[in-house]
Amino acid sequence: MAWAAGLGSRARRRSGREGPRDLANLAEALIRRGDRAAGKACLDQAILREDELARAGSHFAGWMSKFLQLFRADVQWDEGDREAALRVYAAMLADPLAPVEYARMEERCTASGADVKTLIRQRRKADLEFTALAGAEAVEVAPSAGRTLYASYWKGFEGAPGVLLLAMAGSSRHAWSPYVGEMTARGWHVLALDPPGQGMSVGPGLDRKALAEDGKAALEMLAARGAAAGRLGAVGASFGGAVALLTAVAGQPPVRALVLLSPAGTVDAARQRSDPTLLVTSVDDGPFTLRNREMFDEAPQGAWELRVLPETGHGTTLLEARPRLWAEVVDWLAEKL
Repeated sequence: MAWAAGLGSRARRRSGREGPRDLANLAEALIRRGDRAAGKACLDQAILREDELARAGSHFAGWMSKFLQLFRADVQWDEGDREAALRVYAAMLADPLAPVEYARMEERCTASGADVKTLIRQRRKADLEFTALAGAEAVEVAPSAGRTLYASYWKGFEGAPGVLLLAMAGSSRHAWSPYVGEMTARGWHVLALDPPGQGMSVGPGLDRKALAEDGKAALEMLAARGAAAGRLGAVGASFGGAVALLTAVAGQPPVRALVLLSPAGTVDAARQRSDPTLLVTSVDDGPFTLRNREMFDEAPQGAWELRVLPETGHGTTLLEARPRLWAEVVDWLAEKL
């Protein structure tokens, strides 16, 4: 699970209590050590605290609570409490805001007689409702024959910039919904994509592979719907940053401005990106901090900008850790596009 590597696990709540990610780290360590009872107790505390943060308005905490519930269900499954685990798996498969380990949950639910197709239909129905509530149109992107990815599209003015948004692994395109308004208010076209294995883009044969063809197809859709082909940008977080970077490096259609939030991309790809790129990372993001600094050091000088935030966070969680960050990102994109 590697909590500390990607979620800034050393952060503490201002109250002085251990933060939920600290408890999650401890729970994982205890369970691996064989002390399952103590591990599950820590895990339950972590879920309760994430739920508290979610009720206070944290979108990331709501997603993290679901992620921890999935972790707990896996522990229950391993212990033989299959009925309790299956209830969680079924709920996750039907919830478009939940992280999906599709293959494993599909296999376990199917073997237990659950109607997975119905659960996925419920997921799709709820997904359409969330998309409509965000003021977006649900669209399908087809990178290649036999592959369909799901996306949310916000229409802009003819000839205005177009921006592609790619969320973290395990998250979904809905993670961007609270932030899109600052782009659409400028008349931009915006498309938030669920890459393979995320959100609604789930199914046999789909997994978390960073494919440039996915980003390319999404950018082509933006251009086809009225965005200026020479004014296309992309924003990617963590795994989504890897997809965004590979898409930009591929070059067609060209990505004029690129924003990477603690990306999981490679140094080799960074060396190939010579157009405006803003890389944002945290001073406390485990190996990502070092990897992101290395990417910046190896990238073409003058083209890349690096911002190392004092707040703890990773990917889209940085937008909650530093509330003014998104406005800074949008201003930077406006200048470059």
